[in-house]
Amino acid sequence: MKSLRGITATIAILPAMMLAAADIASATSITGQTIQATRNLIQSGFPESTSSTTNVVVGPGLELPDYNGLLDVDLGANTITLTKSTSNVGFGGLPSFSFNGFRFTDINNTIADFVSFSIQSQNNVSNLSAANLSFTADVLSINLGSTNWNSLNGSTATFVFVTADAVPEPAMLALFGLGLAGIGFAHRRRNTA
Repeated sequence: MKSLRGITATIAILPAMMLAAADIASATSITGQTIQATRNLIQSGFPESTSSTTNVVVGPGLELPDYNGLLDVDLGANTITLTKSTSNVGFGGLPSFSFNGFRFTDINNTIADFVSFSIQSQNNVSNLSAANLSFTADVLSINLGSTNWNSLNGSTATFVFVTADAVPEPAMLALFGLGLAGIGFAHRRRNTA
């Protein structure tokens, strides 16, 4: 009878632990969210700065093919991939204006704050480093100034970001720890009986 209670307690705690783990795993996904993509060319002190903006819903497939004649843009659950499209000519040595690149904005405030942004991988791209990236709570920016996309097609860079909800809340960690303690206590009671 005592071992049946321990098993019952363990079974009761496990679903809560699995739900907490599933919540952590899916926390960073922006799939299904609306993102504003902006291509900026901003030169300090010059009025001929240009900008092009479009809104996209993040989902499977390529969100912005041949965006502004420069790159294919694919937004993933927690990544941004820029690929030199085959339809355009090569480009490199873009001027280092104040900002010459892409901005991705959470315009509906439905995504948790961005807390990190980094380069995951790059192929046939030179002069691209962490210095080209910046972020705020709602905006991810990639400055392409002075970068070189060396191949006529296939040059690729993938960036990864993390949102604030990817970090487990202390209350969830406390519940998880309480569940583990309950399992340990039930196991201990079973062994001493």
